Amino acid sequence: MNSQAQAPTYSRSDLTREIARHYDLIKDRPEIRQADLATAVLSGWPETDIEQDKWCRAELVHESVQGFIRQRKLTENTGTVEKQSELPNIEIRPGHTRLQKAYAFERRGELAIVHLEHMTSAERQAKARAMEKGAAGLMEHADELRRYDQENPSS
Repeated sequence: MNSQAQAPTYSRSDLTREIARHYDLIKDRPEIRQADLATAVLSGWPETDIEQDKWCRAELVHESVQGFIRQRKLTENTGTVEKQSELPNIEIRPGHTRLQKAYAFERRGELAIVHLEHMTSAERQAKARAMEKGAAGLMEHADELRRYDQENPSS
């Protein structure tokens, strides 16, 4: 019988909650790289001597962290967060309704979450352009929904 400790098993939603919990612990860092967050999550798992297990767990966490940051980035770019409570990992700066404390984007070829004051002006302007592009796409989508109703009144 193998007495080696087994790594915890997570459903996707459990893993997402675990990633969010670790993000909350390190969210005050000026920049949180994808690797930082993955390392934090993996550090809570018992060691294993089986290389394939190590690789599989690391790959799963890496992909899940990437998804967590990409979802945050998508949410930022489309402006779909109406209230801070809808996505607890997005904090709004005091005195603002939308301006966040940190934003997700690629920096040096890696996904990262960077605090507003640690972003360059060029990064902030690029984020603003991405949001404008997302807003234009949402307006076009809304127009197509209205046009569909006009063209198909019985639907």
